[in-house]
Amino acid sequence: MLEINEEGIEWLEHNAKSLVEEVAKKSPQGIPDGKIEIIVRQMIPLWKCDHESEISDNDVQRVVSFFETKYKVTMHDGTMFEDKSRADKKWYFNSISERGSVHWDGYQEYLSEDAGLPDRVIKKIEFASNQIMDVLGDPLSGSPFQRKGLVIGSVQSGKTSNYIALMNKAADAGYRVVIVLTGMIEKLRKQTQTRIDEGFVGADSREITVNSKNTNHTNRIGVGLKHPDMSLAFSVTSTTQDFKPNVNVRINGLAKGNVVVFTVKKNTSVLRRLHKWLQDKNTSNGGMIDEPLLLIDDEADNASINTKDPEEKDPTAINQCIRNLLKLFTKYSYVGFTATPFANIFIDPHFDDPETNDLFPKDFIYLLDQPSNYIGPSEVYQPTGKNHYFVRYNDDMEAILPLKHKKETSFSVLPESLKRAIMLFLLANAVRDLRGQKHKHRSMLIHVSRFIDVQKQVQEVVSDYVRRLQTEVKLYGLNSQENGLIAKMHKLFTEEYKNSQITVDHCKFDATVIPEAWEDVKAVLFEAIAPIQVYTVNSSSASQRLNYDDNPQGLRIIAVGGLSLARGLTLEGLTTSYFYRNTKMYDTLMQMGRWFGYRDGYADLCRLWTSRESADWYRHISVATEELRREIRKMSRQNRKPIDFGLRVRSAEDTPLIVTARNKMKATDTIRMTRQLNGQTIETPVISSDFQTVDANMRIVVEWLKEIEQYRAQDVGTLALPKKPTFLAVPKKMIMNVVERLNFPQISELSEDSSVVKEIDASNNPLLQTWDVVVATKKISDDNSRQFGSLTIQPHERSFTVYGSDSNIRLSGNSSRLGTREYGKGGLSEKTAMKIEESIKLNAGLNALGKKNVINENSYFGTGITRRPLLVIYPIKLKKSKNQNEQVDEIAESFDKASLLDIGISLGVPDIEGMQTLKYTYVTNAVFNRALIEGTDDQSAWAEPDDEDENELEESDN
Repeated sequence: MLEINEEGIEWLEHNAKSLVEEVAKKSPQGIPDGKIEIIVRQMIPLWKCDHESEISDNDVQRVVSFFETKYKVTMHDGTMFEDKSRADKKWYFNSISERGSVHWDGYQEYLSEDAGLPDRVIKKIEFASNQIMDVLGDPLSGSPFQRKGLVIGSVQSGKTSNYIALMNKAADAGYRVVIVLTGMIEKLRKQTQTRIDEGFVGADSREITVNSKNTNHTNRIGVGLKHPDMSLAFSVTSTTQDFKPNVNVRINGLAKGNVVVFTVKKNTSVLRRLHKWLQDKNTSNGGMIDEPLLLIDDEADNASINTKDPEEKDPTAINQCIRNLLKLFTKYSYVGFTATPFANIFIDPHFDDPETNDLFPKDFIYLLDQPSNYIGPSEVYQPTGKNHYFVRYNDDMEAILPLKHKKETSFSVLPESLKRAIMLFLLANAVRDLRGQKHKHRSMLIHVSRFIDVQKQVQEVVSDYVRRLQTEVKLYGLNSQENGLIAKMHKLFTEEYKNSQITVDHCKFDATVIPEAWEDVKAVLFEAIAPIQVYTVNSSSASQRLNYDDNPQGLRIIAVGGLSLARGLTLEGLTTSYFYRNTKMYDTLMQMGRWFGYRDGYADLCRLWTSRESADWYRHISVATEELRREIRKMSRQNRKPIDFGLRVRSAEDTPLIVTARNKMKATDTIRMTRQLNGQTIETPVISSDFQTVDANMRIVVEWLKEIEQYRAQDVGTLALPKKPTFLAVPKKMIMNVVERLNFPQISELSEDSSVVKEIDASNNPLLQTWDVVVATKKISDDNSRQFGSLTIQPHERSFTVYGSDSNIRLSGNSSRLGTREYGKGGLSEKTAMKIEESIKLNAGLNALGKKNVINENSYFGTGITRRPLLVIYPIKLKKSKNQNEQVDEIAESFDKASLLDIGISLGVPDIEGMQTLKYTYVTNAVFNRALIEGTDDQSAWAEPDDEDENELEESDN
């Protein structure tokens, strides 16, 4: 059995630390590969001089891994995007020496010594908070101020650490009141309060007597232990209760240098109580509070947004509550923090005036970068991602618990995919014990239903299965002859952890081979899995609490839940995730991704089971998110204002989808959208499966291509896409002739009566007068080529899903889009394409690994370099399903039998410097919006009432 020399590991870490730190200081670009291991191995002869025990290669690797986590992680600076036209000047850096940094110094020590963050990451947190402080209002200024900004991070990337850093720096600078708005869930508020107690307050809020003015607490924790003589912040809320109006303290009565902090839910009752208390107890004769306020809005896209039409008199309740809090203070800085900023950007900036006082981030947007050890959507879902090996499919759940089910649905049987996921979680526990991580928390997530009753049934069935596994391992785990479950687990261990590539449900995934041997895992398996418990985590009173602090030996849980697991609540040591939900809303999907984050020391053990459709959506959203981040970097370099960014992002391809994610979709709801055409591609990923419609579209395109034959490019050798049929400088009139006749589903922006088509048709803008046209085709081969009118092509093949009730299908694939990157170069000469690509790379930014972010088709239209607009025609051969979906296969077979190709198109309009901006407006109604989210306009299939996603928000405000 593999023995762990705990004493030797501790000795090596202690004695090699100073040498590793010295090398790290001399290597600003990162410690060279292999250098840490050389240093550690140099220590071994010294160990042998005084000790008899051996230090194995596995022990050495554990020490090397420890140092690499702390010193080899890299991270780039964030990006500040601000309104530089403001009259006030920078102030923060010049104030530090005079006002001191005692709060920040304590937090910096806490991050290093208690939280164990890598030194480079702490430096970047400091850099980001310095940059943000400099665009907030100066709390000691003699003039009133109102600042509003947004900080964009990534899901599970450490936003809390960043805003607690900002709170500490604000306290040093002179801010006297800090209000932190958490999500809408009490569990999340308590979790956030705990983090604030440790990182800002410096005392255990459970023991603070709210009726006392004494802020020199003796029950110090976290930062409070770093400087025992430091005056601590005063927390009015605690881990046991949200705000109550029995606080016997006046803010302006606190001693100089003291700060009062409130950590409250976004609950209308709580926020109104807080407002009334502040107004009644703390305002001066003018009815306002003169003390400077920093308001941190965590999960700022959740509930804070006014989802009503800005022209309506009354905003949504929580949005109004936040506005009312801000109006009480003569000086305030509002900073929203979110990983899913789409909704915040869609606040209408034109309605953010002193009268309406909405929350558009008019002063700045700050884009946080992620450390190199962060695992995010691109790393997991893109086929080239370093953690793509996480992904497995669980579509077999559909036969047992359909994606769309009611709260009365019964659940009594586990699908094979969930059994496999649970067994692998058990194996991962044993491996982590072998790695010396015995006292580390580890979790498994099961998220398959939004209904509390169904979640409870799932928890009971999973509990029974886990108990059966524990019993069998106890009875037979150490037998030399392996049968039944033990043989099955051995096979699973080999398939998942000892092969560099595995095949799951007809799909191949690369995997990471782990060093641990089966015999060692088998020997510790029962001890590792015996403590595992199965919890439900939701809004019901019977839900169990994730009490990590009460389990210093390490909590081992399988958490079954819904929304509580989807918004901000952290599952420590999350190793295995099983996710089967059907939402297609950007922010909801991303927030449900609890599997993103940091998995140092066990990333090779992590796995994620999800449906193919969800995986497609995540891939798509990861691309859209990177585009948004790239746009921030580019507009920051151009010295544009946040208001410009708000208008520009409204023009993103999936705007309706993003907006509806923040809208309650009442029967009378409509959304009026203004979009910018410049720098965008608009395509038709949702197309028809109706035989007659597809046949007509194909005939229209074939005939039209004959009509524009005179524009066919002859000297194709100079083109960036020489093997794609290309037509150059086609008059707009002829482009409109085909686009207006093609029939696409109503859900498409290029459908009949399309606003964008009407705008292009009516416009006299010289940019739109001549177009290039490309017909999409794969490389021609004799076996698969076919005639498409006068052209010889080999059509692209696309998998698809049936979408809604009107014979629509949604094309899917690696990008969940119709087009691919290469077609952005359509119509360009090779020379111009290279020039554009250089500009794209300049603005692309770096990913967590320090490499340039991947560019896509849309990128080719936003550089400002002159080019013509582009129409790409996609003749598509529909593929049969991999999992024998009868409805999909029937459509694909009928089209193939008739030699029928479905037709999709994309329009790309360049953003050329000095050229007039093109905009168009359209209105969507509730049925259209629901079709985007639910995939159908059949109202009987829409969301069930009384589910956890709604009930969670009704939770007690105590």
